[in-house]
Amino acid sequence: MQIVETEFILSDLSIIENRISRLEKQIGRAKYEEDIRELELMKRFREMLENEQPLREMELTEDERKKIRGYQFLSAKPLIIVINYAESDISGEAVILAKLDAYKNKASVKITGLCASFI
Repeated sequence: MQIVETEFILSDLSIIENRISRLEKQIGRAKYEEDIRELELMKRFREMLENEQPLREMELTEDERKKIRGYQFLSAKPLIIVINYAESDISGEAVILAKLDAYKNKASVKITGLCASFI
């Protein structure tokens, strides 16, 4: 799970770095207040991602949520972790799910286990 989360963070970081670069060029030509606010927001995002924290853990205002809606940041999306385990492991479900305790109390993360076969 940690590998997947890291991939999401790296993907978002790449998008943010490109956007910061473009915004800095735009602001150099003409200083629009909206661009300056977006640049500040992107820098906050970059700092959080560089600290290996997903964007879903960041407190955002409604205006900030509207600004980033078009970016489709992977680490900002709610996370649902579903563990599929064998019938023989049903008695050990708590042990299996305990391995994900680090994600258990995080914002916008839900964890569940199931026992299903796929045909």
